[in-house]
Amino acid sequence: VLLSTVFKILLNKLTGQRDIIVASSIYNNIYRKYNKYIAFRDILSPGLTFKEFLMEVKQTVVEGYQRGYFPIRNIINTVNIAEDASLFRIFLLLEALHDKDVSHDIAREFEPDIIFSVRKNSRELEGRVIFNSELFDTDTIRILFDSYLVILNQVMENTSARVDDIEYITKKEKTVISNNTFFARLS
Repeated sequence: VLLSTVFKILLNKLTGQRDIIVASSIYNNIYRKYNKYIAFRDILSPGLTFKEFLMEVKQTVVEGYQRGYFPIRNIINTVNIAEDASLFRIFLLLEALHDKDVSHDIAREFEPDIIFSVRKNSRELEGRVIFNSELFDTDTIRILFDSYLVILNQVMENTSARVDDIEYITKKEKTVISNNTFFARLS
């Protein structure tokens, strides 16, 4: 839940959207006959602290798995969401929970733009990103993943931080951007 919450904050910071849906593969074999993945929707209300948002995301995950037997394709068709909507563009894979084969099925079925994959090795987290190279270059993905880590480090240091105040770039990067903007105005 922690990693998903940070992921949603990153998406909020990058897009400015507060209504965030993240899909993740199902780890429970009972529901797999209905769905290979489940979508978790949260709305990031202004003024929330990280801890408050974390609790909301946790509740969303609990409720999502309680309803995991509803076929997601039927839900999409019922609410008349266009296939070309921003759904299924980004997946979060937690390798400790999710079966890699299911994730590969998702990648083939939906051709997501990005798959963030995170797993725990003995004492640390290890991540990898699978991405559509026609849309992104390696440097862009590296910056995106670094931004994810910047947010993760901040919230681990201060769970009471307001989500609106959480930065996704370092102070050093901010200084470089500010200086470049300043010098660009002078020229």
